[in-house]
Amino acid sequence: MFWALTLSLCAVFMAGDALNCTTCDAEDWAGCNGTVNACAAGQKCVSAESELIQVDFKKEKHVTKTVARSCVDAGFCNADLSFNFKYASWKIRTGCDQDAEPAISKEASLNDRTCVGCIAVPSLCKKTVQCRGDENMCIKVVELVAGNIMFSKGCATRSVCKQGVNISDLVGPVLRGDVYCCEGNLCNGAWGYWHSTVIPLLVFALVVFQLIA
Repeated sequence: MFWALTLSLCAVFMAGDALNCTTCDAEDWAGCNGTVNACAAGQKCVSAESELIQVDFKKEKHVTKTVARSCVDAGFCNADLSFNFKYASWKIRTGCDQDAEPAISKEASLNDRTCVGCIAVPSLCKKTVQCRGDENMCIKVVELVAGNIMFSKGCATRSVCKQGVNISDLVGPVLRGDVYCCEGNLCNGAWGYWHSTVIPLLVFALVVFQLIA
């Protein structure tokens, strides 16, 4: 009886300490209303504003802004995330408070980092992009689309490289596939794919050959 009462009291206190979060996604904060959920251990109620800039074949820019709030890994608290694939770029600003309404900062100035920039099949991924602000890493995302390998390459902040596809937990599926980052101009070129994909395949082939020989 004593232990049952103790466990019941612990459960009540733990429920009281749980972080509640009104999860939502919308075009602006005024419309960001949703349901209240309790965040799991290690999670925070993170608010995020994201900005997607797409460039069409006429070189015209199209800007889409969205906001979201949800229970995600505490590592997303108060972060600035930015990545640029030349024809599509994202900026994400987060706040770690139930009532936080973070705002995207103005476009940063160009820095001295240059990366391969594309959203294309490997054979067409040859253009470059100049990085901005804290985008001091080159990024490569490898995704299988309808049986074909697709590359998304460009610039990224270290925070993007650290979180990788987990960013999708915060603002939706903006990064899908395998994410690789490197430091150095044009380091996300052809060698990066060879090193991360072809060499493991060769090692696997050698192991199989030895087993059947």
